[in-house]
Amino acid sequence: MSYSFIFKNINQIDRFPAAENALWIFNADKIPPHIGLKAGEKYFSLKWNGKDVSEDPEKIWRMVQQKKIPFLSVGLKGIDLNLKEVTDVFDRLTSAKFHQFSCLMPINNLLFPGQKGGILKDLLLTLETIHGTLEVEGIYLPDNYKGILEYDAEQILAHINQY
Repeated sequence: MSYSFIFKNINQIDRFPAAENALWIFNADKIPPHIGLKAGEKYFSLKWNGKDVSEDPEKIWRMVQQKKIPFLSVGLKGIDLNLKEVTDVFDRLTSAKFHQFSCLMPINNLLFPGQKGGILKDLLLTLETIHGTLEVEGIYLPDNYKGILEYDAEQILAHINQY
């Protein structure tokens, strides 16, 4: 197995993730994983079939628990998120689209405006470079789980296009 990003430490949890602001990674053991953004008491995500805007994070967490989805929460320490700005960014989008938007695009634009696209490993590497060790919590991960599997932008586009 080849990894694009290996986490130094993952704290296994059985409770709601602690970070106030966090990058949430769903199906963390799949190619490609899906990501969303927890901003305070709200959750945001761009999906192939729509979007989640200002959802209750507890509702999303219950879905993770019910479906036993391999899940990571990467704390965004030191990053202040303006809830109105986050809402405005997601309100302008309709869904992830082939050759246009992925679930990463709005999150990347909010966290690092002006930075070129990329894939999840690029965002994680930037966060690690800026903040040092990442605060990562996980649940329902395979026993041998180390990190994000190697994939490229074409695989993301192919995944979106299949819907």
